[in-house]
Amino acid sequence: MGLCAYHGFNAHRNKSATGARAVSASTTRAVVQSSIIVLAADYVITSFLI
Repeated sequence: MGLCAYHGFNAHRNKSATGARAVSASTTRAVVQSSIIVLAADYVITSFLI
């Protein structure tokens, strides 16, 4: 949740895009990073349980 909020609040700082493109880029970046974190956490938790 914090990662998505961080990317959302800092969308205006994106130098390569402005407006809707910056929001789109921030959303994509947040979703990808959240997915990677969830997969990594799932791997760690599963390795402890097996």
